[in-house]
Order: sequence, then C-alpha cells, then structure tokens
Amino acid sequence: MRKAFGFLSLCLTCALSAVEVTLVTVEGNEIEGTLESVKADAVRVQGKDVATGDLAEIRFRNNRQSVKDQVAVRLRSGDVLYGTVTAGGEEQLSLKTSLLGEIKIKNDLLNGLAFPIKEPPSDEALDQFFAAASADHDQLLTPRGETVDCFLSEMTDKELRFDVQGQKRVLPFEKVAAFRYAALDKFTPLKGVLARVHLADGSRFSGRLEAYAEKQLTLAGAQEMKWKVPESAILSVAFAGGRLVYLDQLKPKVEQKPYVGGAPLLFRWRKNESAAAGPLAIGRKEYLRGLGVHSFCKLSFDLEGQYARLLVDVGLDRAASARGACSWKILADGKELKSGEAKAGGVAVSLKLPVAGVKILELVCDYGPDQDDAGDFLDWAEARLVKN
Repeated sequence: MRKAFGFLSLCLTCALSAVEVTLVTVEGNEIEGTLESVKADAVRVQGKDVATGDLAEIRFRNNRQSVKDQVAVRLRSGDVLYGTVTAGGEEQLSLKTSLLGEIKIKNDLLNGLAFPIKEPPSDEALDQFFAAASADHDQLLTPRGETVDCFLSEMTDKELRFDVQGQKRVLPFEKVAAFRYAALDKFTPLKGVLARVHLADGSRFSGRLEAYAEKQLTLAGAQEMKWKVPESAILSVAFAGGRLVYLDQLKPKVEQKPYVGGAPLLFRWRKNESAAAGPLAIGRKEYLRGLGVHSFCKLSFDLEGQYARLLVDVGLDRAASARGACSWKILADGKELKSGEAKAGGVAVSLKLPVAGVKILELVCDYGPDQDDAGDFLDWAEARLVKN
C-alpha cells in the first residue's frame, strides 16, 4: 500500500566561498551582490532586504549541463527532475542525478516518467498523457502514441515490468515513451508565494523558502517534502504566486501556420525553450522562462482584467538562421500596444507595458518584411504579468 505522504531530503557538500547573485524584482529592477540570507519573507543581498513578494528571481552564476539521455521524472506539483532510474516499485522510485546524487521519491508524489527515446512524442502529446491520470490504473505510452492500461510491478535500471489484464509484461526503456502513475490520493498543491529552483541540469522543484545556511538552500515542498540543495547546483530561484504570474503558467489559445514556400514543416511553440527545442537565448543572454515561437504564431491569453503590467524581453533566438527576420506585435483587446522587427544576431528589446483592465492579450510573431519564415525563431523571454 502506498503511503499518503512523502519526504525527500537532498543534502550535499557545498562550496565554501561566498556566492554572488543578482536579484530581479517584480518590476524588473536588478540588485547585484553577495547572498547573505534567505527567509520565508525576505532575501538579503549586500545588506539590502527585499520581500519575497516583490521578487521575480534570484540568479546564480553557475553553468548549464546537458540532460541528453536522461529520464525526465515529472512530479504531481508540476516540477521535473532529470536523472537515471536505478530501481522502482509499488512505493518509491530511486533516481540517480548528476547534481543531487541518488534520491528516493514516494510514488504518491510522482506523476510519471518520460524516457529519452530516439523519436519522442511532441510536448503537447506528452502533456496530454500526463494530465489524464487515473485513480484506477497506471498507464504507459508507446513510441507510436498508443496507451496501455497496466499496473507497475517493478522498474530496474533498464526495463519496466508490469501487469496487463493479469498477464506479466516486460519492456525495455527504449520501447516506452512515457509511464504514468495512478493518482490514488488527492494531491494538494502549495499556495501563496512559492520559489521554484532551477538546477543546472534542467531539473526544477518548488516550495516555500525556509533557510540559507552552509551554502545550502532549504525549501519546504508539497506533502512534507524537504529540499536541501547546494548553491553550486542552482541556476535560478524564480518566484510566483504573489503579484507575479508568468505567461508559461497560463494556457493560451494558439494559432499557428506551417512553413511557407516549402515542406509543410511546423515549428510548434514551446514553454521555457525556443521553438528550435533549445534554451531561450537572445544575443548573449540566456533565459530560463518564456515562450519560444516561430512565424507565424499568435498566442492569445485571457487575463480577465486582473493585471497591471506586462514585462517581456523579445527578440530572435540565437538558433535563428543568419538571415532570419520577423515582425512582432502585442495587442490588448485588439489594440496594438507595441510592435517591432527582430533580426538574427540582435539584442533583446525589453518592454514594460500597461495592461490594466485588459481581457485578451495577444502575442503575434509574423513573417516580417521579407514574407519569409526561414529561421524565424522568436522568443518572448521572461514574459510575466504583474498585479497591482
């Protein structure tokens, strides 16, 4: 029988030197200096306290790592961990990670796993699969997109062992696109101002800030989880749930048109990465959050008049072709707020636009003056809304 709660403790050796960070406020202002303390209600940098409700992000100065050939473990909180499965069963999963060592996660905290197969399903197909959890059975997704109802018996470091209608089956990981756990118990997400920690290997997890000591950041996660993470592993700590809402948290209506003048190839929009499936990067600056699109793409968000300002960096991603160029515009209830053109190699345009009372916000990426979409990878980087 699965337990109704889980406890996850990650505690590693930390660097000895003081860490330099950049605080980014909700309004986009930046404060650089030494990180001195982290509490539930405030962060201190260089002798200055900033309330967590006024913070958008704490940026660390570590480098990204590749997650190629790593399993993506999805938690029910919406968080993700990357690593290699070492074992799994009816109660917990054992995962070996590059930054956090080997960790054990209770099944009740898990949504499922996406395996690094050669031709994976689209992000949309995976999202739909993981969103359809049942309390009656586990389920796996084949590389062809077929779903199979099952009950997990065991995971080794190479294969899944499960029952299907009383028959025992075994499949190697390379023949499984994804696996989803049954949702036996109701999951209660945390509320209020939450911190989401982004690690150098792409992993991310969220909780309430508790402390910063001995070069470790401690967070209290959902269902009694505890996260203790060395600062040397952290890329960023982003805040949400207060005055700040990122557009990647909202579900837009989408209008996309496929490649023109050639094969009908459609570069689908993506959350928190470019439409070319790489990190969001405009010029020399990389971003952890935002929306990656390709011309033509229109994303429409229902704001319900709840927000005061939109902040966003917009520009062509560095994956754009050398001659890449497109146009963009932002509409509020059908009226243009801002527009411009983006070219390969250019720097980001930073915008802070009023959206008080706006019901429908539209972000449009169009072909531009050349009426050609070749290499038009546009980023709406760190797109976020601020409440009054």
